[in-house]
Amino acid sequence: RKNSKMKKIAVIILCAVFMASFVAESPAASKKKKEKWVKSKGGLKSLMQFSTDRDMMEDEYHQETRTYNKAARAVNENGLRRGMSSKDVVKKIGEPIIYLTEKDGAETRWVYKKGTVDYFSSEKVYLFFDNNTNELLRWETPPVKN
Repeated sequence: RKNSKMKKIAVIILCAVFMASFVAESPAASKKKKEKWVKSKGGLKSLMQFSTDRDMMEDEYHQETRTYNKAARAVNENGLRRGMSSKDVVKKIGEPIIYLTEKDGAETRWVYKKGTVDYFSSEKVYLFFDNNTNELLRWETPPVKN
């Protein structure tokens, strides 16, 4: 649903950018001057770059979701064990989307989440590592906040 909504928004933005590239001045101003409407030199190039950036963003969302699914599967199917090295976890699951050092500085929380625009309303898996030994201490799957 969100993906189709994002696609609709992207199409609307693309149309707006495309139409705006043809407008050089307002119709009221064009009555004063008899000039032709001028197409922006960079209009098509900007539109193409926007499309490329959107594709890269979608690829990133899909990668985040794939990595989250691996982490959730590892938690649910007992694929993790306390004492695993951070390197072994990366090999098994992949890199987290974010590393957070906990308040006391003794632990680092790795966050895996589904690829969404909103960080807070997505399912997550937290893995906690000891900062001295780089070993897995525990994991959590917090409830989703709506």
